[in-house]
Amino acid sequence: MDKSRQRQLVSASARGDKTAYAELIRQYYGAVYGQCLAIVSHPQDAEDIAQDVLLKGYIKIGQLRDPDQFGPWIRKIAQNHARTFLSGRKQQLEFNEQINEPTLSHGASQDDCEQLEWAIGKLPAELRTPLVLYYFHGKTLRAVAEQLGASLTDIHRKVRCALAQLYQLMKEQGDKV
Repeated sequence: MDKSRQRQLVSASARGDKTAYAELIRQYYGAVYGQCLAIVSHPQDAEDIAQDVLLKGYIKIGQLRDPDQFGPWIRKIAQNHARTFLSGRKQQLEFNEQINEPTLSHGASQDDCEQLEWAIGKLPAELRTPLVLYYFHGKTLRAVAEQLGASLTDIHRKVRCALAQLYQLMKEQGDKV
């Protein structure tokens, strides 16, 4: 979608035009859902959060100062809602739902997979999210950067840092066994 069309849709949406907002939803639903899924690791929860985010976006679109920033703005709302959802949850998320135990098909043992899931779960969300999107969802670093509203350099650095932390966590875990 070109910038002028986006500006028109955002302006019309701010005036209450539901058809204009529906077009914005069609354009950005995938990014919002992907942002939520990367954080909460559960497709149904991500879908519910994405719907809440898009409703909140419609309610608050009048507060958006720069229509050109609609994409980053709505993704940031998604990120905040997903993190709020996680912080309110008492139980540990089952990480294997998101990664579908991909390493099993490559000859790794069940213990190795469990150790990897544990280590990934220990990563901070700002490192875990790009790592999971890149390695387990098959996205390019550029696609991850666009989805998260970050620079390619920042995403590359976060993935490298996540890998280094995974290595250290797994090494420490291996020493305990």
